[in-house]
Amino acid sequence: MNSKNKIISPKFAHLFDISLVIGEAHDLGETPNGKKRIVQVVGGEFMGDRVRGNVRTESAADWVLIRPDLSIKLDVRLTLETVDNALVHMRYEGIRHASSKIAKQLLSNKRVDPGDYYWRISPFFETSSKKYNWMNKIVSFGMGEKNGHRVSYAVFELM
Repeated sequence: MNSKNKIISPKFAHLFDISLVIGEAHDLGETPNGKKRIVQVVGGEFMGDRVRGNVRTESAADWVLIRPDLSIKLDVRLTLETVDNALVHMRYEGIRHASSKIAKQLLSNKRVDPGDYYWRISPFFETSSKKYNWMNKIVSFGMGEKNGHRVSYAVFELM
């Protein structure tokens, strides 16, 4: 790096907390990359200082890939509806991994301390709302946890 360039330390700000209620899973079976499942999202809400609302359940699911090492690759698409009726498409990918013992507990919907496993996501947003246009222009990340049939994330904007 050129000595004239400054190294920028990353900063972030809390964007919102989101909680998703997980429904039925459709098992597609073993693929060349692992076991594929489509998991319905049947409810949810999000709350932050600048944006809050509910998850539209008719357009919300997770295309999960359970890899041979029991790590999970997430591919989630949600429609968020803000309290003032704006629609925001939220798409994120992520990784969850843990020891085989913890992974099996998570797969069976047992409560596990989130410090015992790694669960990170990288959400992106798309909206036509003028009020929430700023969401089209940010990079964000989140940290997740599972509690039974509920998945929760703390989502942060990378500044």
